[in-house]
Amino acid sequence: MAYNVAKTGARLAIAVLGIALFGVLLGRLVVGPLSSWVTRDVDTPARLFSLHHENPALTAGAERVSPAGSAWVAGSVAAVVALGWWLRTRNPRAPIALGTAFFGAAVVTLAVKYGVHRSPASHPTPRFSPGSFPSGHTLFALAVYGTIAVLIVDGKGRRRPLRAAAALAFVGVTLAVACGRVYLLDHYLSDVVGALVLGAALIGASVGLVGGAPDTG
Repeated sequence: MAYNVAKTGARLAIAVLGIALFGVLLGRLVVGPLSSWVTRDVDTPARLFSLHHENPALTAGAERVSPAGSAWVAGSVAAVVALGWWLRTRNPRAPIALGTAFFGAAVVTLAVKYGVHRSPASHPTPRFSPGSFPSGHTLFALAVYGTIAVLIVDGKGRRRPLRAAAALAFVGVTLAVACGRVYLLDHYLSDVVGALVLGAALIGASVGLVGGAPDTG
């Protein structure tokens, strides 16, 4: 079956822009009409939990796993996995899906951070600086590692237990990054929840519009 890269790319670009717009609207609700409820029932309890449960081991663990959600690390993982998948299957869908997940996360993160311009608890955000919503580390982690997990599960080869274990490992890293950002007080819980929502949307776009990447191994 022929694969129309140009047509798929146009659809993906529209989807990413739509997700970015949705993210700005979501963030505006969080810092606007819903701010009192979000602060009282979501962000404050989470921050108090972190403050009242300080633990050197947990702090060290959160600091070690947090870089896994950076653009540099997530992008490097996406590039290595995409290249390996291409060399093994000669199928363009997985590289396109991972490229969309990574670059889509970059576009959405910057657009929403500047569009919402939320100040963190520690200090006000300068006028022309990005805000804290959404958590970029969480968004990159879910978009990239979540896409990899879905592609692994969608594979049609053997070794299903191994596939499931690998997918769960990527999901576990994502959750660890998300929890770590809140525990270290680098982000509000609502920043992380917003990132998870947007990351899930990017997975849906990158895998849904591109399609799975069947593995013959």
